Amino acid sequence: MSVDTEAATAGVERDTMMFHGRCYCGEIEFKFPRATIGSVVHCHCNSCREWTGGAFLTGLVTKTLPTYTRGQPATFQKKGVFATKCFCKTCGTQIGNLYPPASGFGMSVLLGVVKENREFTTVQVQCHCQITGKAPWIDVSADRVQQVAGFPAPTG
Repeated sequence: MSVDTEAATAGVERDTMMFHGRCYCGEIEFKFPRATIGSVVHCHCNSCREWTGGAFLTGLVTKTLPTYTRGQPATFQKKGVFATKCFCKTCGTQIGNLYPPASGFGMSVLLGVVKENREFTTVQVQCHCQITGKAPWIDVSADRVQQVAGFPAPTG
């Protein structure tokens, strides 16, 4: 696993540790086990850049879908785009990308909506994916992680 937290080393079994997320207004809350995280990626595709309004999307790619404990996200599927966008219809917070079952992925949860993100001692990104779609003003040459043209293969 590539996500370490203080809690994970404080007597909590790493694979049974739960991560929690929520939107800005609190209408959507969810949880997912640490063990379901397959990778952490920076996605540079045009769709992710437009959707987040940033240079790239940083996501925890899960093998399964999170369990929603409050509310359900709204979804949007743009024609010709691989993933379905999940977001809060009240405040607009982006929750993540939902992937087709045949992909081998569950969801890419945006790191910023995960409550425990402030407790991470390290977040090791496995790769910059969709690197051919990278904004020209972003320099990843000094970054020592893998750079792939597409999306990384599912792990585990």
